[in-house]
Amino acid sequence: MRITGAHPSNVNTIEAIPFLPISIFKTKPVACFNVQNQLYFLSSQSSGEQASKHYIHEMAFYYRHLKRCFEYALGAVKSYNIIGLLPHYLERPHSSLIAMCRELMIQSGQQGNDFFINPDANFIKRLHQLQANGKPCIIFGVRFAFIEWAQHIDFGPNAILIETGGMKNRAPEMSREAFNVFALKHYKPAALYSEYGMTELFSQCYAQHKQHFICPPSLKIFARSAAHPEERFSANQSGPLDIIDLANIDTCCFIATEDVGTLYTPKHFEVLGRSDHSGNRGCHALWTQA
Repeated sequence: MRITGAHPSNVNTIEAIPFLPISIFKTKPVACFNVQNQLYFLSSQSSGEQASKHYIHEMAFYYRHLKRCFEYALGAVKSYNIIGLLPHYLERPHSSLIAMCRELMIQSGQQGNDFFINPDANFIKRLHQLQANGKPCIIFGVRFAFIEWAQHIDFGPNAILIETGGMKNRAPEMSREAFNVFALKHYKPAALYSEYGMTELFSQCYAQHKQHFICPPSLKIFARSAAHPEERFSANQSGPLDIIDLANIDTCCFIATEDVGTLYTPKHFEVLGRSDHSGNRGCHALWTQA
């Protein structure tokens, strides 16, 4: 607690708990256990930027929890085929996104689940096979890939797209709202979702088209004042997001993110972008407070 000057003896409410700046994951091991020889996730990074490292005490716990988060939003994972269309992620062995998708494929247990790095002939063939069986097919993809390949793919009427963010400097930033309009026009999927997650959080949130992100039971969101970080808003206000993630039980549950959003209720929120002092990460455009 030396970062904020707070002392445990003075912390008697949730509001008094200092939230750890998310950038600390880039420079220090954040864990309540010996991290030597432990598994970890690494964030994606722009050139010259240091990656965040999130150590994993028990991978089985992470797998059980991500399944709970998924099913809280979309129902039984066994109901779906799952495809990961994730260029530039498969070569990253410590990607939390790859670990998440791989485990959901295993939990789904359906034939045909797989990863692809581009919409080549093998992908198109697999897509046609999955369309023929009539089962809903979830396709996880980064935003820039869905944009670049819109003229080349017909996912079919049983496809459910889940975009995970990620422009990665490949194209001008596009808001979630603008992307949703684009994707619905070009792909006409059965449903369209966005996923909100990051290396430093073990929980994920999902939002269907035109709806807000909904927190799973393990997560609570606060918006804080940019001018007075100790002041947190309860509802219907915008600011940098603080997150309590109880799934981070072995690392740090209280995270001050560099994302900015609007908090509607403690369980419903929208992401507006990245604060103007943060590094480039994921899909979020820069946001500054007037």
